[in-house]
Amino acid sequence: MNNRLKAFAILPIAASLTFFGLQVVTSSVAATSSGSTPTDASTGATAATIEDCDWYLDGVEGEIALVAEDAMEYVGDDYTLSADNDGIEVYFSGTETEDERCSFYDDVMGAAVEVSWTTAAFTSTTDDSLDWDLGDALETSGVSSLDVTYSTPVGSSCDAAFTAGAVASITDPSASPIAPATITNTATGSFNPSALSGATFAKCSLAANYSVVLPGGRTPTSPGSSYVFTGPRLITTIVVNDPEE
Repeated sequence: MNNRLKAFAILPIAASLTFFGLQVVTSSVAATSSGSTPTDASTGATAATIEDCDWYLDGVEGEIALVAEDAMEYVGDDYTLSADNDGIEVYFSGTETEDERCSFYDDVMGAAVEVSWTTAAFTSTTDDSLDWDLGDALETSGVSSLDVTYSTPVGSSCDAAFTAGAVASITDPSASPIAPATITNTATGSFNPSALSGATFAKCSLAANYSVVLPGGRTPTSPGSSYVFTGPRLITTIVVNDPEE
């Protein structure tokens, strides 16, 4: 069973599951004797702990503005709009800072990044003459879709322990969610984040590309004006696996 932590609308906020480390002091009484008079001696012990390992997600843009790459205007032809979001980071660590020593304390947990959406329409506050729904027919062929592609940015990396990278062609809410990065409990357990020297951590860097097509064959009510559309609301969630899975 998955334990969902914090869902957020593509905000660069980390989600984590926290166990507080405890410093434990135990004591007992041992009886000794000196001559015929017993003497009590207290004993104690301390145990230092390190932070628990939490999963974090960072670098997801709070707003995605799709624009025409060629700066052309809509003239009634199919009109492609796109945007990129580089620098998405998925990792576990003892704090929000990467590579901080930690321990899963025998509850090793994998995780998944999930992206979902609740609508499939692009609407304008100006007028509805150019509004469209994903799934509407295009002038050329096929239907309008929101294509989302995840990849590893140039110069970055994603540990082989992850199943990373996903492509989704969204035409309606029923395709939700997609999982651009996942790692199992077993794969997570292959890392050693508590080592005093040479500790290892699982991490994955991703880039997201978004592309959508405004269908051609439409006439704006206010030609010469700029139309600003509000599209589907993407919700990014980090989901931590049950340690027993």
